[in-house]
Amino acid sequence: MLSKIYRVVAGFGVLVALAGCASYSKKTIGLPDELPEGEPLISIMMTGRALIEAPKSPTGWVFFVHRPDTQAASLRGFRLVEGKIEESRVFSSRVLKEIEAIDFEPFELGDELALATARWKETPEGKEWVRLRTFDGAEYEIIINSKRGRFSMREWNPSQDILFYAPYSEKIAKLKRVIDTLALHMGRKQLGL
Repeated sequence: MLSKIYRVVAGFGVLVALAGCASYSKKTIGLPDELPEGEPLISIMMTGRALIEAPKSPTGWVFFVHRPDTQAASLRGFRLVEGKIEESRVFSSRVLKEIEAIDFEPFELGDELALATARWKETPEGKEWVRLRTFDGAEYEIIINSKRGRFSMREWNPSQDILFYAPYSEKIAKLKRVIDTLALHMGRKQLGL
């Protein structure tokens, strides 16, 4: 009886593992020596660290549109560690369409944070809620090249501000949705933010 249960559980585990591997991304076996030419659609790079030495070369993720002028356009991500490609993932065209559907609009972060702060202070819960800050962690540069233009920000622990201010700014909310879409398909910890 016990051996039958193990077989069922083991069989179920294999099915789950296979379904997970076949879904939206995979690690490639042969890594390229160089990144594709052109600007990436999205770049999330660590530029500084509080408690240990900052990276000397690009460290983070870059995402390029793979076969952009075809029906089979997809998203391809590369994880760089000190400038060297350590991992590559291919995402389905559905992920690319989800990101494009967000219709991300570039903005000036400082101006948008000021507007969002004013909106937050106007809300009843804004007067009672304490905003937490982290004073260590890492500095990141996030670049998004959307149909509407190029967005760039460089901040320490940006995920906190993005999460906090998203309800008070449509533009920051769209930035959060782009990051959340990537995190959903590859894992937030893997993404690094």
